[in-house]
Amino acid sequence: MSNYEKATQCMKEKDYENAVKFFEKAVENMENPKAGVMLKKAKEEYGEDVNKIGDQLYKKKKYKEAMEYYLESIQLEMDAGEDRKVKKYTEELRKATEKLAKEINKKGDKLMKDDKYEEAISVYMESVDLMSKAGNQKKLENFKGELNKALMKHAEELIDLAKDLAKDDKLDDAVSKIKEASTNAKRTGSEKFINNIEDDSKKIFEIVADETNDRGDDAFKKKKYKEAIKLYKRSVDLIKKSGDERKLKRYKKELSKAFEERAEDINDAGDKAYKEGDYESAIEIYQQSIDMAEQSGDEKQIENYKKELAKSFEKLAKEVNDKGDKLYKEGKYEDAGHIYLRSIQLAQQSKKEKLVKNFTKELRKTYEKWADEVNDKGDDLYKEKKYDEAIEAYKQSVVIAETANDEKTIEKYTKELKKAYKKYSEDLNSEGDAAYKSKDYEKAYELYQKSVEMAMLSGDTKNYKRFSKERDKALRKLQ
Repeated sequence: MSNYEKATQCMKEKDYENAVKFFEKAVENMENPKAGVMLKKAKEEYGEDVNKIGDQLYKKKKYKEAMEYYLESIQLEMDAGEDRKVKKYTEELRKATEKLAKEINKKGDKLMKDDKYEEAISVYMESVDLMSKAGNQKKLENFKGELNKALMKHAEELIDLAKDLAKDDKLDDAVSKIKEASTNAKRTGSEKFINNIEDDSKKIFEIVADETNDRGDDAFKKKKYKEAIKLYKRSVDLIKKSGDERKLKRYKKELSKAFEERAEDINDAGDKAYKEGDYESAIEIYQQSIDMAEQSGDEKQIENYKKELAKSFEKLAKEVNDKGDKLYKEGKYEDAGHIYLRSIQLAQQSKKEKLVKNFTKELRKTYEKWADEVNDKGDDLYKEKKYDEAIEAYKQSVVIAETANDEKTIEKYTKELKKAYKKYSEDLNSEGDAAYKSKDYEKAYELYQKSVEMAMLSGDTKNYKRFSKERDKALRKLQ
């Protein structure tokens, strides 16, 4: 049977996908002078068929899925040269996009009523993007207005929260909320609102700066120089944001005074912390010593302090790494991995390349063990036919192996993940067959759809195509 004859038979059976494929081969092989015309006809009818599935999904209010079918039908009709149908189906795609935008926007409205402004922002942004594609300018402006309202409400909420945090002495958190509020305000594009938020922010920055400076004074009086300098530096940074030049000048003077008078005292405190094995504190103190020496421009002092700082980083890195070794021996690979990672970061600060190299080897070995452990869990779940749970375990093992940069293990575990996807897709498809035979076409469609998704993730093209046809067959029954 020639390709042309096969295609003609497929047309009778309304198997348009294969009809297109065989007519294309017939054209390529010049089997029949009518092949080109019939190819266009097959694509036209295939486009109509795909469009009907889109219509069915549209009626079921599954607008996102409908959009995919409308897009496919448009492409087929474009290939067939059916401009009228292209125009018609494009309008249907636009309507589906608009419906989806409205549906998502309503979710944003509900979140606004529940005072969940941050979540509403994310949802409204999606609805704005879709409505822009739908081309309904009036609705687009409405949706943008709702997005701006959410941004404003959230910004105001953050400013109120920042005020409360400042009152509760949670100064760092207050500053974080101010920055977030300012970002939201800028996104609204409203100069008036941006200025209002900036004015509120400056007042809070001033309150936080004053409080921080007062703490610096207290620490300085108690000869807690490390803490005092840290607080003075922060008060300077904060008062800059308030715009108060008079206070900025005063706070800078206090910081400079602390630098000039107490550099040696602070470094001695670092030496004391180092001798006591408190390397974390020593690092903090030595860093302050370097900062002060840089202010005074004493190059020799800067060099000495940097050496002491590097030594502290080395000691702390080894101390942290020992904790990782203990966890590794206990078989707690995930926890050990986190600890080893920190020890590497500290070793990098010490400038000891050999230490970094050794700790990195330990980290990689730990991730490999952790990946094996998670993968074994996936194997057990696979044997129990719990394919969905096995998939999650295999996915995690691949991610861990990628972190370890173990190409061989990545390849091995990825194969096992794809095998689980394939098995799960086949199971779902069998369930879909049973539902279809029972004439429960709605359930059959849902199961077939999921089997298609799993087949796609497994990389099994053959199953993907077969399951897609069965899904479309169930959809036609719903028409």
